[in-house]
Amino acid sequence: MKPFNLKSVLNCTILAVGCMATTHSFSADAAPKSQAESSAPKTKQQLVQRLMELWHVEAVGVTMLREPIENALRQSRAALQARTTPEKRDEALKDIEKYCHELLEKLTPKVLERSKILAQTTVAPLISERLTEEELRQVIAILESPALAKFEKMRPEMQKALGTKLGEEQGKEIRPQMEELQQRIGKRMREAIES
Repeated sequence: MKPFNLKSVLNCTILAVGCMATTHSFSADAAPKSQAESSAPKTKQQLVQRLMELWHVEAVGVTMLREPIENALRQSRAALQARTTPEKRDEALKDIEKYCHELLEKLTPKVLERSKILAQTTVAPLISERLTEEELRQVIAILESPALAKFEKMRPEMQKALGTKLGEEQGKEIRPQMEELQQRIGKRMREAIES
């Protein structure tokens, strides 16, 4: 489970608002600006753009790209674990990781570019419509907060401290059970493959 991250919570909240407009996003490029959008004060539009810059909304597209590729890599590892020798497994995984990395490098720039464009026609209008100028200023203040920046810098150290202590206290109990689980899964996969 990923640790609590204030930026992530805010990102998820804004993404949820953006997802509600997904069905209209493809026609938004050609559609004229809505009355609410065209009549919004210039300062509000500038605030919306600042929020979009701080949020890095385009990262949503990259996350969506990475998830199936990382899932394919995990499934490959699991499948190879039980079906081949460690040497052949490691060699195959090295190639598979290379394929995944190459595809990510190839597609990421395109996804980033398109995400930025689509965010302007899907997410920005929603933010402008649903948040007041004062609310925009508050969200921006949170994202620009030195306290948040300081907290984010501390996060890896805090995670490491907790992980180390948890590993020391629970590792001896959990590790054998995880190994047993892996053996049971491997045995069942072999049975299914061989039958």
